[in-house]
Amino acid sequence: MALRINPYTPGVGMVPRYLAGREALLEEAKDTLAYVANGYATRSLIYYGLRGVGKTVLLTEIESIVQENNIYYEHIEAMENASFMSSISLKVGQKINTGAILFID
Repeated sequence: MALRINPYTPGVGMVPRYLAGREALLEEAKDTLAYVANGYATRSLIYYGLRGVGKTVLLTEIESIVQENNIYYEHIEAMENASFMSSISLKVGQKINTGAILFID
């Protein structure tokens, strides 16, 4: 019997060899980043889904695109035991304490 290798190998945040079926999402993210990098307003992007469907992998890929284009970003991970606003407030507070300049609209 021939060994069949399944390209889907679940694992938290593990980057697969091939990011299948995400081309449209990555193009949308690139378009959004181009708008933001050039000072234009655009819609927010929200990625959601069940555990293990590749949200973290997708965001990791988008982070690499951001870094390649020298766009400033901040990775904020929501905490399970706190509200979304608490997670953002904590990160903003940390940035303020380091003397970072923040632009909040």
